[in-house]
Amino acid sequence: GGLPFHVAESAESVVRHAGAEVRSDVEVWKMHEDPPPVSKYAEGLEVLENGVGVDPDPKSWKCGKSGDTTNLWLNLSTGYIGGGRRNWDGSGGSNGALDHYNETGKKYPLVVKLGTIDADVDSIDCFSYAPDEDGPIKIPNLSKFLEKRGIRIASMRKMEKSTAELEVELNASYAFDAITEAGAELRPISGPGYQSLVNLGNSCYINSVLQLLYSGLVPPLSRRYGAGEPDRHPLLTAMKPEHAPEDLLAQTAKVTLALTSGAYASATTPQKEEAPSNPAARVAPRMFRQLVGRGHVDFCTGEMQDAAQYLSHLWERLDAAEMAGKERLEDAAGTDREADFRVSSDTFAYRTEERIVCGVDGKVKYKKGPPETMLSLRLPMEAAAPASRQEDGTDQESKRLKSDAISPEPAPVLPFRACLDAWAAEGSVDDF
Repeated sequence: GGLPFHVAESAESVVRHAGAEVRSDVEVWKMHEDPPPVSKYAEGLEVLENGVGVDPDPKSWKCGKSGDTTNLWLNLSTGYIGGGRRNWDGSGGSNGALDHYNETGKKYPLVVKLGTIDADVDSIDCFSYAPDEDGPIKIPNLSKFLEKRGIRIASMRKMEKSTAELEVELNASYAFDAITEAGAELRPISGPGYQSLVNLGNSCYINSVLQLLYSGLVPPLSRRYGAGEPDRHPLLTAMKPEHAPEDLLAQTAKVTLALTSGAYASATTPQKEEAPSNPAARVAPRMFRQLVGRGHVDFCTGEMQDAAQYLSHLWERLDAAEMAGKERLEDAAGTDREADFRVSSDTFAYRTEERIVCGVDGKVKYKKGPPETMLSLRLPMEAAAPASRQEDGTDQESKRLKSDAISPEPAPVLPFRACLDAWAAEGSVDDF
C-alpha cells in the first residue's frame, strides 16, 4: 500500500518547498511589478449552491476537461476544477478553467490555483478571466469563499509553484546563449577560470562584471580574493559564519574562489546538452547580488540594468568595504601594515592629460583630469568597414539570425583602434 495521506502530503510539500533562495528571487521579481489589484468582482461574488465540494486530498484533484492533475484552477463560483491556460507554443495547461468560464456565459471569472492554497493567504495565486481584468488579482475574504467549497486553508499546504515562481524559473533558465551563439561552433571547456555563473533572472549584467573582475583575468584582484583553498581563505575563516551574508569582502572572496579554484567546475558536456543540474557544479552569486544591490533603486530589483553603471556602483561599495576592512585584507595577504594600501578600483584607475595649444600665439597648456576607472568611447561609424564574408558568402551575424527567418544587412566592422583614435583626436575649442 501507499503512504498514509498526511505523510504523503508532507513529503510532497518538502519536495516542492520554496526555499529562502527561491522566495528571495520571487520578492525581487515582484518589486518591479505593480501589486495585483483587488478584483471588482470579488465583492458580491455569486457562489452557486450546487453541492460541488473539493476533496481535501490533492491526489483526487483533476481537470474536468482533460483529466490533468497539475496546474489546476478552482472556479470559486461553480466549484469547477480546470487546467491552466495553454501557452502559445502548446505547453502549459489544458485550458480547462478558461473554457469553463467561456462555456458558462462568462459569468464566473474568478479562479484560484489549487496547488498554491496555503495558510499564507497572500501567497495564493488568484486570477480573473474578466476581459477588463484578465490577470492576477487579490480576493478579500478568500478563505470564506474557499470554505464554501470545503477547503480550510489553515490545514492546507502549498504543493505547486506559484505563477511568480514559474516566471522567475523561466527567466533564469532561458537559453540566451543558444540565441547569441546560434550558428557558431563552440567547444565546451571547464576548469579554473572557466566557471560559469547561474543566471538569477536578468542578472547577466552582474555575471559579466564578475567574470571580468574575478575569474583570474586581473591578477591583483585574484591575489587579494582568490588565493588559497575555497574553504580556507582568511577572509572567510576569520569571521563567524552568521556574519558572512552581510560582509562584502567575504562575499567577494566566495565569488572569486568559486571562479578561479576549479572546485565547482563540471566535466565538459556536448554543446547542446543542458547545463549541469548538480548543485555542486553551479555557482549562483545570490548573496553577492543581494548585498551589493541592497538600498539601490535599480540594482535591488530583478530588472535588467547597465553593466557599466553596476561596475561604478560596485567600486563605490567595495572601496568603502575595503577601507573599513583594511586590516583584515592586510592580515589575509600577510603584508606589512605600513605598506601602501590600495583599494581594488585603483587597479583600473588612470588620469588623462589634455594638451591645449592657442591658435593665435602658439602657447601650450597642459591640464590633468581627475582619476577615472572607466574609459567611455564613442563609435565612429564613419570609420567602419563592411562585414567580411565567409567562404559561403554569408557573415556570422546572418548565420546567427537565419534560424529566425531574418535577413539583416551585414553588421559593419569597427576596429577598436578607430575608437581610440576618435577619443584622442584633436578638436577645436571656441572662446577658450
